[in-house]
Amino acid sequence: MSEIPIHSKSLTPSWALQYYRKQKRSLSPSSSDLSEHVDVEDDTPKETKSEPSYLTRPTAQPRRRSIQRIINKIKPSSSAETLLEDDLHLSWQSDIEKIHDWYTGFDRYNQLVTAYTRQKLSYPSDVLSAFSLITNILSRNCGGHFVNGLPEAVLDFALLWAPAGPLIRRTTKDGSGKTVEWPSWSWAGWKGQVNFPFDPTNCPDLLDSSEDAECWFKSEIRQFQLGQHTTPYTIRRRDNSQLRIQYPPFPQPLPDSSPDIDYNSDTLQFWAYTIPATGFTTEQLEYPSGKKIPSSQLINNRDQHCGVIMDYEKNFPKPNQTGPYELVLLSRSLYRKPKFDSERPTKPTIHPPGTPIWDDTQFVWDQEVADFDEHIFEQGPWKVLNVLLIKWTDGFSERVAIGRIHEDAWARARPKRKQIVLR
Repeated sequence: MSEIPIHSKSLTPSWALQYYRKQKRSLSPSSSDLSEHVDVEDDTPKETKSEPSYLTRPTAQPRRRSIQRIINKIKPSSSAETLLEDDLHLSWQSDIEKIHDWYTGFDRYNQLVTAYTRQKLSYPSDVLSAFSLITNILSRNCGGHFVNGLPEAVLDFALLWAPAGPLIRRTTKDGSGKTVEWPSWSWAGWKGQVNFPFDPTNCPDLLDSSEDAECWFKSEIRQFQLGQHTTPYTIRRRDNSQLRIQYPPFPQPLPDSSPDIDYNSDTLQFWAYTIPATGFTTEQLEYPSGKKIPSSQLINNRDQHCGVIMDYEKNFPKPNQTGPYELVLLSRSLYRKPKFDSERPTKPTIHPPGTPIWDDTQFVWDQEVADFDEHIFEQGPWKVLNVLLIKWTDGFSERVAIGRIHEDAWARARPKRKQIVLR
């Protein structure tokens, strides 16, 4: 069994974690005995500092739950399958040829990207060219184009990629020899392995539920556009019963496609609600051995655990860096309580509901990150928002990380709608 991550502070108190005691399979979740101690923070706003900054460490050690163990998640008798380089060869291509819908298509796409980004290419600049055989098949069979490696048909899913380990920004040389960065909003713009922690097609607890949901995922973006302001291309997203995605109403017809569209443009535009990141802080999660996981708790200016940022704390903005920084609302994912008698599937991309933990080669099956302090924020199927942390520079923004935040903490920050221009 994997170690249970804890806070990265020097202290490792017993109240830093929530443990679920082992139970027999026949017992229901409600019968479990919870062993924990949580200090409920005062809901009174803290005094505003003269120069608040985003993601600086708190001065005091908070007492909050970081990880919760899922009762009785059954382990398989053999170790989970690991995606290797051979998975990108003929066997995978033959499998993908049989796919004709984006429900199954994004499932396979997720698995392939997770495996593909783990490799070290002989020529890193060929990252999209080397992946083009797969994308061409999916595009032909399922419909839609790929924009910088992301399928436009399910762009809302694809934007929620997260680092599985350290990432380095990918660069190239333009015609004049100038160094140019790849788009920050695509996994192809980074060197290092990534995964998709909030993909509903890889969450058996959601798919196998006896409850029949009309949708599993709600987009908060009316439309995405690719390219510059003068000649933008409107992204064609798919809506069908299998995907169970709910989009905001947008009555205006999509413009006709132009043969001159650059599907690898580095600019992605959309209107969205945002809140300033000023006043929020994070706390790195790590194992008792000191090994860090790519996940950090998000703490608001009332010292309340209100969300999660999917990256290492060291990669977040520091005080007085260029900015400003904002959190952008992208979507909502349906939450269902985990099934306690389900066996862990063999594919490493399969994950439990909520915010999963990546452990080197796969998602941990019997643990999940606590999204928020349940003593302060109300639980519910649609209470958590999927957000994008961005940094603004010279009229353009760059992706820093994805995360989740409780809707009450979001509303308290008074969100405003604005145009986002990502590069």
